[in-house]
Amino acid sequence: MTIVTNIDRETYINYWLPIAYKHQGSGFGFYLDGEQLPKVERPPNVRLYHTKEDAIKGASRIVFLTQKDLVPTYQTMVYLEDMKDYKYINPKIQKDLIDWLNTKEDTNSFTFEKSKYINEKADEYRYKYNLTDETNLTVYRV
Repeated sequence: MTIVTNIDRETYINYWLPIAYKHQGSGFGFYLDGEQLPKVERPPNVRLYHTKEDAIKGASRIVFLTQKDLVPTYQTMVYLEDMKDYKYINPKIQKDLIDWLNTKEDTNSFTFEKSKYINEKADEYRYKYNLTDETNLTVYRV
């Protein structure tokens, strides 16, 4: 499973790099938002690309596409890291730690099979393949 997201200097250093070090069983394909990243050592599971399309091409069979400001919670990361067979997930935004089950705000973060993806958004992909998300997984907005 590979997580693909756009990044900038702040989200890379403060959020995505620590997650990549913590979850070295997952791959990370980051594409740049037109800026140079700081010269820091990165773990072997991180690859940098110029475009989203290149990052998806370099990804594994199962991809989790998200945005730089929508960071998976620990529970979501563990679920993704353990995913052996494809399962559609479309996590919601966790607004606070106390009321996470009642989180309602949708995201465009979702998993897809690389061979079936044609630049769709989460809803388009879900409807095209008649998929449902049966998890209660979430992301943080940073």
